Amino acid sequence: MNADASSLDDVNDTETLIARLQDLRARSGLSYRQMEQRAAARGDVLPRSTVADLLRRQTLPRPDMLRAFVRACDDDHRLDQWLAARDRLVAAPADASPPAVPEPAVAGRAHRLRLPHVRPEYRAAIALALVAAAVFAGAGKYLAGPAGEVVRPTGPGVLAESPAPVPDGWTRIRPLRNPDLCLTEGRDRSGRYAGAVAAQRPCDEALPPRTYVRAVAGGMHQVEWHHPSKGVGCLTLIQDGLMEPWDDCHVDTAVQGFRLEPSGAAASAFRLRLTGDRCLGIRGEETAGGAEVVAQACAPGAHQIFLIGAE
Repeated sequence: MNADASSLDDVNDTETLIARLQDLRARSGLSYRQMEQRAAARGDVLPRSTVADLLRRQTLPRPDMLRAFVRACDDDHRLDQWLAARDRLVAAPADASPPAVPEPAVAGRAHRLRLPHVRPEYRAAIALALVAAAVFAGAGKYLAGPAGEVVRPTGPGVLAESPAPVPDGWTRIRPLRNPDLCLTEGRDRSGRYAGAVAAQRPCDEALPPRTYVRAVAGGMHQVEWHHPSKGVGCLTLIQDGLMEPWDDCHVDTAVQGFRLEPSGAAASAFRLRLTGDRCLGIRGEETAGGAEVVAQACAPGAHQIFLIGAE
């Protein structure tokens, strides 16, 4: 990646610094996961959740985080400039930078509670007291229901450009070739990846988690998993085409957004297309339970068609 060689001398407030970091990361073309991996290869520590927080908040990053971020984006030749810009802001009078303001809700969505970055699966339980407090503070939309069930009050929506209605709410996603199976939590059978990944399993074994299809900007959708103890995770493209639930549901649509394309096979049959020519499909075109649901080159065939309907 050829980084922008322009000077950082004009960075005079935190907002500008964050904006320049956002530009740097956009030019790199890297996902948050790729940045985390590149940083680790250089001996730096840069969790993907930290990258997301750094780019959303209007607070100065720590020097070590800034250094790892810049190095991961291959802008090493300007590392001293980045650190100098940060030092200028630290030394500036307290009122030189505008106060941090809450991030506005995106497309009518309230903020979701941040889950701690603890392990590669979507993260450990949030205390119910924190959930309740966040709801009353307007920080999240989900509530603790009976027996700890995660419920989200929403109404149904329709994908405008689709002749078939797509529930913007609680759903079941089932492979067309075996509707007795549901897309849910499974494991990589090769053993190369230990975290939870998307797989097809018998629907009577698919809960939890519950599945929520949410419309986001640009006609895209995200697939959320809601678990009574693990919280909320959005299916995100990782290594080997696997789809892992991440607690950060604000990652690039390139790895987390799906365009739901009617297949014509049935009124509720859709192809889930990621950015570019990649679609969700069943690994090996298998029909048995346990097979991984992975991103693969879009191709004709029922193994890439899913029935999406309300629970």
